[in-house]
Amino acid sequence: MRKISMAVFLSAISGFSCVAPLPAAFLYVVSPHQNVAGFKIESTGTLTAVPGSPFALDEQTMAVDASGRFAYLVDGENASLHLYDIGSDGSLTFVSSFDAGVASTLTLDPSGKFIYVNSMNTGQIYGFTIGTNGALTAVPGSPYTVGNSAFLIAIEPVREIMYLSSKASAVTTYQINSDGSLSFLQKLASKPPKIPGFQASG
Repeated sequence: MRKISMAVFLSAISGFSCVAPLPAAFLYVVSPHQNVAGFKIESTGTLTAVPGSPFALDEQTMAVDASGRFAYLVDGENASLHLYDIGSDGSLTFVSSFDAGVASTLTLDPSGKFIYVNSMNTGQIYGFTIGTNGALTAVPGSPYTVGNSAFLIAIEPVREIMYLSSKASAVTTYQINSDGSLSFLQKLASKPPKIPGFQASG
């Protein structure tokens, strides 16, 4: 049986670290449109490059599923979301691609069941159910038209509420249903954030 490990990744697109559930075994650093560097986190906390690192991947940002087995990387220029298998040694192996519009950012649902991709240029949110093999299936109604100014997503884990922060000074609220589909709840005027940070807590 394959040992399940967790992963941490850093994205140069925002300057902030993004962490999957600990303890972590691997760390990934995304340099947009350059490469993805992978490291094993040793017991002392020091880093050792994983086989094949840095990976020549022209990606923008990355997310790792809750099991630590699969990585999802956004390729905004080619309008796709790529699925990679994370090997037991931390190496990345391409599996398949999925249409996600002109993808900008991606957010994993705290339940680990769904992933949402924000296509800021087209004003749409693409929602997918994550299968046991990492494969993605579009949720009912996807993609959702939310307006071309929506640019950050936060999900409140207890009530499964999605919040979209907008450059147009608004926060739009959606209910995430049991099948991953979205139901509009509310839109409120709000000052846009001055830094690229947006988070909801239960």
